[in-house]
Amino acid sequence: MDVKEGGDAALSRFWQELLRTPGTQPRLQAMAVMGLGATGTEEEVRALARLPAGVPERDEKVLQALRQRVPAEAEAFSLRVLEERREPELLRVRAMDFLGSRGEAVAERALPLALRDPSVRVREYALGVLAQPPLRAKAVERALPFCQDGEERLRERAAESLRRLLRGVEGPEREQALALLRGAKTRGQLKDFPEGYVILAGVADLEKKRAEALALYREGVKGLEALPKERKWPTADLRLEAKLQLAFEAKAQGKAAELKKWAEEVLGDEHKQTFVCAPKPNAYAGGQPPDDCRGGQFTAEHVARQLLKGGTAAR
Repeated sequence: MDVKEGGDAALSRFWQELLRTPGTQPRLQAMAVMGLGATGTEEEVRALARLPAGVPERDEKVLQALRQRVPAEAEAFSLRVLEERREPELLRVRAMDFLGSRGEAVAERALPLALRDPSVRVREYALGVLAQPPLRAKAVERALPFCQDGEERLRERAAESLRRLLRGVEGPEREQALALLRGAKTRGQLKDFPEGYVILAGVADLEKKRAEALALYREGVKGLEALPKERKWPTADLRLEAKLQLAFEAKAQGKAAELKKWAEEVLGDEHKQTFVCAPKPNAYAGGQPPDDCRGGQFTAEHVARQLLKGGTAAR
């Protein structure tokens, strides 16, 4: 039965009586909530949020009814679900899903609760919500610690959210996000987020700090190569950009063997058709390559082949 607005007073009284009757089976309580959500007045539906906790099957239907009839009350109910860690965990996931769709201020109240939830599933979902617009530097701060979590699922979700955040934040928020990333590097916390090394390398390169950039590219490649296979595809552009930058440096230094090594690694990468900015640096600002890279990109394979032929323009 879909929960939709109605107005049958007799039916509403019947559903309310069923909910008040001691010993009503959870399945019937859930049915009563659905019925009241369909036939009750707005105030009667609002009262569902005040039912005592402890009936998971019913609580899921309460959230559903409140979302459809009185969303503002659904916000308060969802927050209580997270605060009280009501079971089942799917109810808390759905509560976070709803709160994450209600705007930044509401999500900001829910995220600290969900990120501390004992359920891996709830924390994983909350990490995904962090990367929803509007993108904020505070989300970077919250996601970074999860890259070192004992649960692989949480490390992967944190890294995914961080990639989206660091490529999407703009203006002052971006500067704050990069400062947080630099702080994590200083504290040695990027080991499980090597993408951060390459992003910082691109920033350093654009700031004409080539020596710093090269050290970061090398650290990034080392970490990216050690990632499990499932994280190789999402990080392909970062990995290939870093290797090509190291190849260009080897060319500039006249180190033919090192140039050949990096170029051949790019050609042997299953994601070599990825478009890159090289030889220009890429800081991944605003989810797009820098202005002088847009519209003039080549695949990593093309750039590597040109390097081996000696035909790619110098940096």
